Amino acid sequence: MASAKDQNYTSVLKKGDRAFDASSWQDARVAYTEALSVKPNEAYPTNRLNEVNQKIADANMTETSNAAEEKAYHEALAEAEKALKVDQLTTAKMQFEVARSLKPDEKLPVQRIKEIDILMDQRNKDRLAQSQRELDEKYRQALSVADNSFKEKTYTIAKLQYQQALLIKPEESYPKTQIVLIDKLLSEAKPVETYAFELPKTETIQTVPKPIYNPAETAQATEARAQSYTTTTNYDEAVKKADDSFGIKDYSVARFFYLKASEIKPSEEYPKKQLELIRKLIDSQLSNSDISGYEQAIAQADAAFDKKTYGIAKFYYYKALEIKSWEKYPKDRINEILALTNSLLSEKEEKEYRDIIAIADEAYFNKDIAIARFYYNRALSIKKDENYPSIKLKDIQKLIEQDRNDQEKMDYQNIIDQADQAMQSENFSIARFNYNKALTMKPDEKHPKDQLKKIKEALDKKKN
Repeated sequence: MASAKDQNYTSVLKKGDRAFDASSWQDARVAYTEALSVKPNEAYPTNRLNEVNQKIADANMTETSNAAEEKAYHEALAEAEKALKVDQLTTAKMQFEVARSLKPDEKLPVQRIKEIDILMDQRNKDRLAQSQRELDEKYRQALSVADNSFKEKTYTIAKLQYQQALLIKPEESYPKTQIVLIDKLLSEAKPVETYAFELPKTETIQTVPKPIYNPAETAQATEARAQSYTTTTNYDEAVKKADDSFGIKDYSVARFFYLKASEIKPSEEYPKKQLELIRKLIDSQLSNSDISGYEQAIAQADAAFDKKTYGIAKFYYYKALEIKSWEKYPKDRINEILALTNSLLSEKEEKEYRDIIAIADEAYFNKDIAIARFYYNRALSIKKDENYPSIKLKDIQKLIEQDRNDQEKMDYQNIIDQADQAMQSENFSIARFNYNKALTMKPDEKHPKDQLKKIKEALDKKKN
């Protein structure tokens, strides 16, 4: 017959096994612990107790993991909804994806992801449609400009503009057809085209507005005007000035203001395309010697720059500017050399110099010669060894001399016209007075001398 101890042990052990089978780990641990207190050396309750303790540890870990996962899930949802409210769709979708990975069976993240995908798809379609509309408008504008040039029979310009339109829409057939037509027209009979722009060593063309210059203006009056002179800072204003000048074929002024517009809004393509078009137009009018001279000067300057012989490089960049004083590249390289050779003034003085040059350049291209000269001279007072202001002052002097010559020609022609009219009316005294006046202006001219001889002969004939 079993002892009371054995009976108690067996009873407690059965209780522990029932709790173990029911996964009641805490009850099982109590029962197995009690069994060991009855028979401490028994292996079975010891092994079972180890298993129970492991089960309890696993359950605790799972509970902790589930709590962390629940927290991470709700945090991801909160971040996703927050991003969605401020329209950050990519961030919102990413956070909903995190939430879905944490709880694949939850419907909310899946639903939100679908909604975001639909919204993003629609926005992409809208963006593409807007981009297409902008492309269509640019193409339309390019065609409008080209068609106007074609109507005006400025075929070389029109061809370049149709080529610009093709860059926007290469698949379009209309510009290609127009280019073929232009090539045919140009081969049949070369149209007369004029390009009115200012260049060193060229005559002023009458279709371009003349320089604003009043020799009688005092230095004090010029300075007073200069103090209130303002430059263009608005993109639309710069483009309008450029377009207006381009329309009358004053390409040097157009180039200046397209450059200014591009500096104000570097991302805009229109000024850049116009600048490239102007470059082709102006280069087509330069002599071969000027083009090769400029290119050679730039090549020599770049080679010297690469060898770090900056003095030689600067010399050739200035030489290039003497041929094409409007070019930006040589100016930028010269400024780079000044920085590399520590030839710059203090930061304050350097800024003052550049601000003055900016005003002088704009006044020059606005054809206000007096203001431009005032500021180029002021720039020279800050940087006495700088060549650029000197080059521009020489350009200004050429413009003044050209203006003076044009005025003298006009005055001379007016006097000759008056003399010729008087001659036809046989008003010999007035005719003689004006022919003599014309000779004081141009002593070597043959026409007034011949007319004076005819007057003498006519008067002598009347006496006889």
